[in-house]
Amino acid sequence: MSLYADYMKEIHGKHIIENERGFIMFSKQKDHFYIEDIYVIPDFRRSRAAVEMADWVCAIAKDAKINRIIGSVVPSSKTCDISLRMMLAYGMSLHSSQNNIIFFVKDI
Repeated sequence: MSLYADYMKEIHGKHIIENERGFIMFSKQKDHFYIEDIYVIPDFRRSRAAVEMADWVCAIAKDAKINRIIGSVVPSSKTCDISLRMMLAYGMSLHSSQNNIIFFVKDI
């Protein structure tokens, strides 16, 4: 685990799983897991790296007896179109929106 991942866990209660292709950051909420960020190195973006990382979080959620994940997209971000496609392809559906954030949900 990187120092940044250690810091995020200790200070903010957020978990980061990393590998050579990217990372995913998530947190456990009351009744769901919230995937805050997924980053995949450009060379691996056409692979299933993001799906594999989201699957890791789903497995952790199931072990914790949590049956819902939520993710978000910031429409003004540089790669929002990629994020939107990924959410929909992963089977997530629109949950809500507020300000400059669109939330998606998936029951697992």
